[in-house]
Amino acid sequence: MKQLNYIVITFALAVILISCQKIEHYSSQPVLTYDSQNVTSTQDALGNSVVKVSLTFGFVDGNGDLIVSGADSLSAYSHLYIYIYARTNGKYALTPTDSVIYWLKYSDIMNRDGNNKTFKGTMTYNHYFYSPITSDTVKFSCYVIDYELNKSNILEFLDISLK
Repeated sequence: MKQLNYIVITFALAVILISCQKIEHYSSQPVLTYDSQNVTSTQDALGNSVVKVSLTFGFVDGNGDLIVSGADSLSAYSHLYIYIYARTNGKYALTPTDSVIYWLKYSDIMNRDGNNKTFKGTMTYNHYFYSPITSDTVKFSCYVIDYELNKSNILEFLDISLK
C-alpha cells in the first residue's frame, strides 16, 4: 500500500511540475526565421512543365495576434508579403509581379486562450514558375504584418537556381 501511495504522489508531483513550466516571453513584433527551401521540376494539372519553389520559414508572435478571430474585413486580417527578385547581369531586380500578398486567416486550432498568448509555428509557401523562365536565378524575401500593424523582420532566402 505504501508503494502505491509513493507512485501516486510521485505522479502527482510530476504533473504539477510539468504544468507549472515558465511562460516564454517574446516580443509583440512577429519574428520570421529561415527553415528551408526546395526546388523541384514538376507538371501542373494540365501537364505543363513548371518549376516549383517551396519556401519554409518559422514564425513567433509574442502577443498571439498574428492571426486573430472575428476580423470583420480583409483590412483587419494579418498580411504575408512575399517579394520575388530575378537576377539579370549579376544584379537583382524586383520581378514584374512585384509582390504576392496573402491574408492569413484564423482557424479554431489557433485559439490562444490562457496566459500564454505566444503563437509560433512554421509556414510553407509554394511558388510555380511556368515556361519560358526568363531568369536562371531568383531570390525571395518576405515579412508579415500582424493585426496590430506590427511588422516583422524581413526574411531573405538564399539564391535559387531555376535551370
